[in-house]
Amino acid sequence: MTGNQVGYDCWVVKLGPNLGTATFAASQIKLYPNPTATVLTVESVANLVFDKMIVTDLTGKTVLEQEQSSNQINVEKLSGGMYLLQAYAGEEQYASKFVKE
Repeated sequence: MTGNQVGYDCWVVKLGPNLGTATFAASQIKLYPNPTATVLTVESVANLVFDKMIVTDLTGKTVLEQEQSSNQINVEKLSGGMYLLQAYAGEEQYASKFVKE
């Protein structure tokens, strides 16, 4: 990692190939209804049941976490806005954005 090159506040982070084992696949899940007001359903191409789901806001703060085998998550208590859902099925990790009405 390097920093403060030529008077600028700039950071370069070099990541090696061994930083994590999870597979990230953004396009292999579908969230509906999107936008949603209450319950969000997560559908995968392989019909997976997700062990864990984490919802983060756009600042990266975790606002909701669910650890149970399910394809739905209740987002009713979240404020309106855009969020990122990370869904885990074993070693696989999937992510997609959704809008809470």
